Amino acid sequence: MKVLISSLITGSIMVASSSSVLAQSYAEDEAKEIVRKMDDNADKKVDFKEFYQQEVTDNQDSYDVNRDGYITSGEIELELKEDLIETVSEMNRVGVSEHDADVTITNTLNSVEQKSEQIVKQMDEDGDGLVENDEIELFERKKFEALDRDKDGFLTAADVEKKSKHKGFPIRLK
Repeated sequence: MKVLISSLITGSIMVASSSSVLAQSYAEDEAKEIVRKMDDNADKKVDFKEFYQQEVTDNQDSYDVNRDGYITSGEIELELKEDLIETVSEMNRVGVSEHDADVTITNTLNSVEQKSEQIVKQMDEDGDGLVENDEIELFERKKFEALDRDKDGFLTAADVEKKSKHKGFPIRLK
């Protein structure tokens, strides 16, 4: 089971309220590239099957660390800490001060357990503390529907591109 929950540490994903999932905004060129990479049949639109394939099935990132078919808050916590290492490396690369990097590390480590529990709670429909395959599909369906702004069942660059700022779950292409 491969799952996409993009870099929470760097703020790319904001956990949305449990009632809805809102899409992040993208520039026009970025939106076209997202659709192009997901569009298996080259019709310039992405249906849920293509979206799910890119977001989950083909994605190499997985929070199911022990590959038991479930995602737990502990597994997400481990991944968030690994993301922190990448974030700090990037901060060092671009010349962020040591003080600012230390603040980021401290703040992240203080909140990583709570963030991981929030993610599981948002995805865990049956309340058992585990995220199963059917819950992942439902979660991805909500993301797809939030991105499908004209509600026609397909994502196009126009759907993905949105000038207003929304908190949400960005599409990440590997």
